[in-house]
Amino acid sequence: MNSRNAVFDNMEDKTELQALIRRILLENQTKIVSAPVFIKKHFVNQITPTLVCQSLKNKQSVLSLQESEKFILLKYFLDNFPNGAELISMRLLPLADGTWTEFKQFTQVEKIYVESPDHPRTLLPGLERMFLRQGVSMFAQLKKLVSKSKMFKVL
Repeated sequence: MNSRNAVFDNMEDKTELQALIRRILLENQTKIVSAPVFIKKHFVNQITPTLVCQSLKNKQSVLSLQESEKFILLKYFLDNFPNGAELISMRLLPLADGTWTEFKQFTQVEKIYVESPDHPRTLLPGLERMFLRQGVSMFAQLKKLVSKSKMFKVL
């Protein structure tokens, strides 16, 4: 293996996020190489949020992710992609009924709603699968994404 075919592991700590990122990249058959810091800085191919995003899109149908891992990835991608465009087609959108769906461009046929104090989801009983899950730690980030994108319909 030469340096052009490898991605150098530039993640320093051993958090759950880093382990999850490595797992996604390895599942996507990305060749990850660890090297001392003084060597890594000379190589262009390093782990980036874009690489992780592309790898997850390639392998999300075969990856078995726990709910906690989905929230970790959602937070990671929201922090790194504030406009949300890169999230399109990723199954990381938590719904009020406890399921997950993929981020999509807003269409008239398929809508995901965000409830508000003036318009709670109780106004549409039985449609929890069409509402963004509240009470998640990054709900404010998701709501901010809603206000500047065309991915959601706000009630």
